[in-house]
Amino acid sequence: MKNSYDRIAGKWDAYMKTKAAPQIIRRFAGTLPKGANILDIGCGSGMPIAAFFADAGFFVCGIDSSEEMLRLAQMNCPEHAEFHKSDLLAFSCGKKFDAAVAFDSLFHIENDAQEAAFQKVASLLKKGGLFLFTHGKNEGSVTGEMFGENFCYFTPGSEKILKMLKSHG
Repeated sequence: MKNSYDRIAGKWDAYMKTKAAPQIIRRFAGTLPKGANILDIGCGSGMPIAAFFADAGFFVCGIDSSEEMLRLAQMNCPEHAEFHKSDLLAFSCGKKFDAAVAFDSLFHIENDAQEAAFQKVASLLKKGGLFLFTHGKNEGSVTGEMFGENFCYFTPGSEKILKMLKSHG
């Protein structure tokens, strides 16, 4: 999958530049303290989410496993942002975040590693930190195509996700 995102990075970036930050991201930003530190998990090219947060004066730390996506993110978000090549489970840093977002990224983590992913996010957040993410509803996995590349998507299902969220605060 990592090489697949490198191969579609240009097409992804061009497409995402046509999109505004989702309304839920805009509302979420309104709940955060001024200058909050936000972890963007699977930040891709930084468009439109990391760019929105950076433009709003938040500090964004984006992580992604695609070098090409990160190269584009650096160009799209030159201020108030830093980017690191890492998957979520391997990521470490010396700070805690006020919030984390994971849009269209957690479903790339296989079901047997989902528990560890939620635990990892909890460990990176400050006490009372917020986590906004997207995820599939129905347990299982599917394969799909995007810009001519195949990708696998996983979800443990809504019920298990709620249990993981509760167990990790």
